[in-house]
Amino acid sequence: MLTGAIASFSLAFIPSLLTHLRNHPPYSSTRTTAESHTLSIFRHVYEAGKASAPLIALASASLCFGNAYRLYSSPARALFSTASLVPWQYATVAGVLNLAIAPFTILVIAPTNDRLFAREEAAKVGDAGSREGGEKVR
Repeated sequence: MLTGAIASFSLAFIPSLLTHLRNHPPYSSTRTTAESHTLSIFRHVYEAGKASAPLIALASASLCFGNAYRLYSSPARALFSTASLVPWQYATVAGVLNLAIAPFTILVIAPTNDRLFAREEAAKVGDAGSREGGEKVR
């Protein structure tokens, strides 16, 4: 389920892109303006994912753990007794990995996101300065 949400994240990305471009048409050819547009779109998509992904991960992990329980308590479990990992263990691992996305995102991805958000703020300041001073920022 989480994999499907990640694969279909264009449902959040495309509307964010269209909304942003409608509200901020890219008339300027300056690099700072283009960068601030791109980073602003990234922030919009990030916020959409931040709002929905934890609940999707929790639901997906719950389904995996439910399947693991059903497979573990199934009479057919004896058929897989010689395998190194039996089906209920695969389902359990899948549930754990779904939940592991949150700490991975916080520990590994967050520093990159923070740098991108700082660049967005700097680009916005550069855009405001170029409009006030009448010069293009390169």
